[in-house]
Amino acid sequence: MSTRDDRAFVEDMLTRIDLAQEFTAFRNFVIHVYWNIKLERIWEIVENDLPTLKVQLQNLLGTLPDHETDGKST
Repeated sequence: MSTRDDRAFVEDMLTRIDLAQEFTAFRNFVIHVYWNIKLERIWEIVENDLPTLKVQLQNLLGTLPDHETDGKST
């Protein structure tokens, strides 16, 4: 693996860590401060952030080895 590949790998991992931290923070907010949530903000997240998240998760799943769950291949 070249230095460029190493750098790309590290940058990818840092992006994934940042994303995980953002999800954790949002989850904690929703669970602990649910009475102060603005539905408009939730809808904004659904419209703007979930499509990007879906693509990122599909890309992440594409990097995992194939496996079977409940007798069905994924």
